[in-house]
Amino acid sequence: MIGAKPEEIAVTAGAGTGVAAVAHLLKWKPGDEVITAKGEFPLPVRHLEANGRTRGRETENRAPRDRFITADDLIAAMTPRTRVISVSHVRFDDGSLLDAARVAAACHAQGALLVLM
Repeated sequence: MIGAKPEEIAVTAGAGTGVAAVAHLLKWKPGDEVITAKGEFPLPVRHLEANGRTRGRETENRAPRDRFITADDLIAAMTPRTRVISVSHVRFDDGSLLDAARVAAACHAQGALLVLM
């Protein structure tokens, strides 16, 4: 569905647990950037933000250009410093479906990770 290899996929007890594992286990460098969507479910975003403040990392909460966040919105937000895009495949607040394959392809092209909840 997203073009990932089996070893690139983790199944966790919940989104918060999965994002917490990424936030705490990656070897972050100062200036690394995390992109997420404005209005994401709060707990996973909090793990990334809290961990980032202690490691010199920035989190950008991207707002949609139109009604729903799209792959184009997230891809446009990427910079050479983007290390992770953390976003829901199906939004909890509006039910919109993200084109995860396009975001995954952009992440792979840049060497960034996609944390898809």
